[in-house]
Amino acid sequence: MPRTKYLVIKNSTVNADSLGNFYPDVLTFPVSKFIYNDVPAQVTLTQGDIARFDIFIYTYYGISDYQDLILSLNGIPSVHELYVGQILKLPSTNDINIFYNQYMV
Repeated sequence: MPRTKYLVIKNSTVNADSLGNFYPDVLTFPVSKFIYNDVPAQVTLTQGDIARFDIFIYTYYGISDYQDLILSLNGIPSVHELYVGQILKLPSTNDINIFYNQYMV
């Protein structure tokens, strides 16, 4: 099953489209509730990692769906804010699965 922040964020109670469907509210992403049970790996980014961040995440986890979560956990708003030499904390797959299972809407 794909793992993305849209599985754990709630719909807005204010903003809706013309059909009355409420948009997902990214500010409800509960990243502050993420718990590290295992010691996270620390990885220093290269230019190649930044150029294809999706492949970097895929290489580490075997799935590229964790991009949003990894960026959020490291306080990075966008892949455009990454730079060479930046150190990222990468949580274990087990910790990620616990997080998504606990907060899925």
